[in-house]
Amino acid sequence: MIPDSVINEILARTDIVDLVSSYVSLDKKSAANLFGLCPFHDEDTPSFSVAPRKQIFYCFGCHKGGNAIKFIQEIEQLSFPEAVRFLGKRVDVDIPESEDPYLQKRQQERKRLLAIMLDAARFYYTNLVNDEGIKARSYLKNRGIEENIARRFGLGYAPATWDRLCQHLQNKGYAQEELLKSGLATRSKQDNLIDFFRNRIIFPIFDRQNNLIAFGGRALEDSGPKYLNTNETALYSKGRHLYGLNFAKSSKSDKIIIVEGYFDVVSLYLAGIDYAVATLGTALTSGQANLLKRQTDRVITCFDADRAGRNATLKAASLLEKVGVNVEVLLVPEDKDPDDYIRAYGPTRFRALLDTTMEPLAFELEMIRQDSLADDGSLQITNYQSRACTLLAREQNAILREIYATKVAEQIGTTTQAVLTEIARQQNVSKDKNSGRYRDRDNTPAERSKAKSNAECQTDEISLILLMSEYNDLLRELNFAIEANDFSEGYLREIANKLIEASQDNSFSTANLPSLVEEVSADDPDFLHKFMAASINSAELTSVSQRKEAIRKLFHRLRTRRLEREGQDLLTRARNTTDQALRAKYLTEYKEKQKEGIAWKQKIY
Repeated sequence: MIPDSVINEILARTDIVDLVSSYVSLDKKSAANLFGLCPFHDEDTPSFSVAPRKQIFYCFGCHKGGNAIKFIQEIEQLSFPEAVRFLGKRVDVDIPESEDPYLQKRQQERKRLLAIMLDAARFYYTNLVNDEGIKARSYLKNRGIEENIARRFGLGYAPATWDRLCQHLQNKGYAQEELLKSGLATRSKQDNLIDFFRNRIIFPIFDRQNNLIAFGGRALEDSGPKYLNTNETALYSKGRHLYGLNFAKSSKSDKIIIVEGYFDVVSLYLAGIDYAVATLGTALTSGQANLLKRQTDRVITCFDADRAGRNATLKAASLLEKVGVNVEVLLVPEDKDPDDYIRAYGPTRFRALLDTTMEPLAFELEMIRQDSLADDGSLQITNYQSRACTLLAREQNAILREIYATKVAEQIGTTTQAVLTEIARQQNVSKDKNSGRYRDRDNTPAERSKAKSNAECQTDEISLILLMSEYNDLLRELNFAIEANDFSEGYLREIANKLIEASQDNSFSTANLPSLVEEVSADDPDFLHKFMAASINSAELTSVSQRKEAIRKLFHRLRTRRLEREGQDLLTRARNTTDQALRAKYLTEYKEKQKEGIAWKQKIY
């Protein structure tokens, strides 16, 4: 683990404006901040802001934000320790090797796992090219994969024996426990150590840093599952990786095609398309969507045309659009997958299909049309128009809604206006249902008042945390002490507590704050976005007296709310207990808390 003191030194020596300017052209658009076009998403108007005073950045478009370390993580696609070391070299700060025994052990275990995967890959490849691999080579050749392509993708062959790999790796000095942890071995019913992959074509799986972390295997016989992947290990989680991304990231293309299978990726490469990746046997996950976003802003989905493939396409499109990726859908004719189509018709015809991609909405409408066909091929108009209009009623973009309403009208032989009228009717029905469902519960004056009060409370607490982080040197000069319990229970109290602890030695700065907030609220990106927006927009207070007065006012409001919360908690306890003595005790404490609250409101610092 890199010591906090070293991280703080690196942040102190790094000028975020100078750093970001080496990647982004910045202009001064406000008194405090600089703006430029965001490097993390496409935009025409600059929404990417850098605050020199706070040493942070934030994009109001894609909501990425943080300090210099976070910027390097995002722009260079590095892990946190790698980004720290990257900046350390930039500002001439030596980073000592970790002396934490636990961390050293984990690092050593990871090195051993990576080494065992490489030795396994060599074993599999050797078996593919020797006499024992003749059947596997014949299988690959029948699929158009020659030796040079097999070598390019590191393909191999797991022999049809029980424990050949296990024996090989143990002879090289690996322990049985290491074989099990790597996912290369498993236990038989008799508790013997046996190979996980047997009689299979082997596909090595790499991470973005080109580390070999897992394998996939395609059966050469019909016994057992057709495809088998390494189980989850310390190196590999299938929802966080993509097969072929190590190759696709080197492509000159500005897009990526995402497919279902290993052979699809290889066949596309043979067809001259070197920017394909596969989902490793699972529907696209949010982790994989973010992985793609870090590589490109344009993704083409090319999944199977069966029901599962359709659902996978719609889920992938939704996830990718949420992270800011432009999605197109490629529908391969005759319900073929890319590998089947290329082998049947050749690479030229497949490349021509790339000109037929459609938007996700068009894809969904096409699926509705196909589902609405009768046995004789005629369109069942009532079913089609009902489902198509329901879909378009959910579309937020009015222009897209009208464009596709025209296409629906052409299918059923009516006017665009008639389709738009039906869409509007369905939208009104939906609004009526929603208004009836929520009118009594969410729109009462009491509910609106409570929501406003909670929002004001959160705004005050965020503002005080920002002042505490930026002017923490003043905290000891105040004639009052801010406590963590002055903040509402949840993220803000936890952030305040960590901030108060870190402020004891004046080692904390605004550059540290984004990583602290991200650590605390990792599962709530909306909170992080709100906090970062408030931070980038907070005004500078030029004089010490202004800073102290701002802190005092916010503290007074927070302490007032705290006393009210504590009093209400005592009253609730009194109402809920059946113990008369305890109830009397709570009520007495409640009255004392009320008196304290009244006295506090009159107190002036």
